Amino acid sequence: MSVDFTRHIVNPVLSKVIDVRKSEHVKILDEIRKIIHDCEEKYGFSIYGGDVEKLAEFLMSDDFNNLVKVFDTYGLRNALVKILEEALEAYRDYVEVSKALESRISMLKNNKAGSHGKNNRGRSIGELITLLKSKYPNMESDPDRKEVRVELGEGRFAKIKFYRKKIVVNMVIELKEDDPSLLSRDLQSILECPSSR
Repeated sequence: MSVDFTRHIVNPVLSKVIDVRKSEHVKILDEIRKIIHDCEEKYGFSIYGGDVEKLAEFLMSDDFNNLVKVFDTYGLRNALVKILEEALEAYRDYVEVSKALESRISMLKNNKAGSHGKNNRGRSIGELITLLKSKYPNMESDPDRKEVRVELGEGRFAKIKFYRKKIVVNMVIELKEDDPSLLSRDLQSILECPSSR
């Protein structure tokens, strides 16, 4: 039986690098798996009713570029490289797939994320803003002040400010004078949030 990209390569690598005992890691794992599943459906590269050769098309697509951004957002670029290296071993007999894999591995290794140069930092902030815009279409950004505002509904919004070495997020709750119950409810939910350990 041939090796399936998602089930035999992606999932085992992700299971090794992501600690599913932490709830925030489970969300990351679910997000990445959903993206890959959607791409598998779109391009048809599964060995189960699809064609492995179509993996080459996916690897050279904008969908793959977006996947790289997601891995980078969570600091998982090395895991993506590992996935592609294992895929290269598994798909050596598929010429076009091998070429695409080699190209992407080289690109990921030579274009290191996490390098502290000013251009890379600017690009990673830009990627974060793009990710926020995709999740919150009503987001307003002020590039000059390096600040974004995300409306969360019910008089709540988040202000995100980017500094040289940190990102500050402020939650703001706007209250009507005659409705203090909103403050009580929101403060209660904030205080009940488990702290990350």
